[in-house]
Amino acid sequence: MSFYNTNTLPNFTVKDPILSLTKNLLALKSGIVQPITSTVNSNSPVTYTAEQICNGAIIRTGTLGGSITDTWPTAQEIISEVESRLKSIKGYTSSIRVGDNFPLVIINNTNDEINFTGGVGVENNFNSIIDGDARLGQIIVTSLDPPTLYVDGL
Repeated sequence: MSFYNTNTLPNFTVKDPILSLTKNLLALKSGIVQPITSTVNSNSPVTYTAEQICNGAIIRTGTLGGSITDTWPTAQEIISEVESRLKSIKGYTSSIRVGDNFPLVIINNTNDEINFTGGVGVENNFNSIIDGDARLGQIIVTSLDPPTLYVDGL
């Protein structure tokens, strides 16, 4: 009789990291984007966080009782969040540059229209989303001193 139980050995699966990376790169190359979705539930206007904006998709919910205006975070907050994410991916400090951009989708699952206004340093051309609709936008870095972003509704 042995001290070790060799009759019921666990099954191990080993993933090839190169194969996983290759699949991810092929998905990116094909234009597939899988954003992290943030849900923002409020019955009144909100100011989005830089984390929510940088996640790439926001589902806006709530019972509004009339058209409202949500606000973007400041340009500096968004730029700091992007640089923090770049550092966690690359493993070293990486600065954002003028012209860098990323997509953002907002889905309006409220019962009324949502309008948008820019935070400090954020020029907004995203305008509004009617209830039950979605809108794709793009956030573009236009200046670093002072930090300025342009939100374009596509």
